[in-house]
Amino acid sequence: MPIRKGLTLGSPSVAVLVGVPYRTLDGWCRTGLVSCKHKADGFGSRREFNITDVVRVRTIAELRRHGVSIQRIRKAVKRMGKLGIGDPLAHNESRVALVGDRLYFGISGEELLEIMTGQLISGPIIQVPLEPLIRDTEEQFMHFWRREQGQV
Repeated sequence: MPIRKGLTLGSPSVAVLVGVPYRTLDGWCRTGLVSCKHKADGFGSRREFNITDVVRVRTIAELRRHGVSIQRIRKAVKRMGKLGIGDPLAHNESRVALVGDRLYFGISGEELLEIMTGQLISGPIIQVPLEPLIRDTEEQFMHFWRREQGQV
């Protein structure tokens, strides 16, 4: 089910949806790893995350669960930007993969791009398929949005 444009969730709902502590999400936002539609501006303000923001956060959380450090994720995102891969953590048909200690971005069904060197490679792969993650995130996003709106 596609999400209507303009719908957002607050940080507490996003943290629960993604499965990370609120303070972790807050830290990722404050350090620029995660961006959101409306950034918190002082005490009492509220960050607002659209569906693309939530997919990005969830992808980072999945990589962390597989042992990828925040530093590696930051470097990978920066490097993918330099390679011209826009918003790499929220592509619908993409894959992010770990092969040993290397991080890859799936650019086709058979090719993985080693992010730091730009080389193509294949091998035993732990994959984080983004399409089912995005679909599930959309469903959970709507559940939490309805709850925030008092429509449960």
